[in-house]
Amino acid sequence: MAREMENANGANGLSSQIAALRDAVDETQKTQEHFLRSFSSAQKSGLKEFTKKLEKADSAVLKELKKLNEDSGGRNINSKQIASSAEKLEQALTSFQSEQHKLGEEMGIASTPNKTAAN
Repeated sequence: MAREMENANGANGLSSQIAALRDAVDETQKTQEHFLRSFSSAQKSGLKEFTKKLEKADSAVLKELKKLNEDSGGRNINSKQIASSAEKLEQALTSFQSEQHKLGEEMGIASTPNKTAAN
């Protein structure tokens, strides 16, 4: 019984962390979408290659977040599978961030180092 309660508490904590992550990703997507919609026709045309790569990276983040959510949602939580999904999500987020920086650099926006990116 104690083991079941421990698993339930761990699952609840994990699912609340995943929900917070999902909320942060949703907010980032909304902000990005608003930013990209604000481009002029010339910007859209000139930055098409960069925005396409950014959208592809964004899609990869959503895919990996969905996978992590699915892996953590079952009754029998497989910590190795969750760790693998979390690692893939981290890689997708890193790629997404890199594409954001590339787009910014192409637009002449100076990039500042992100202290949390190294953690």
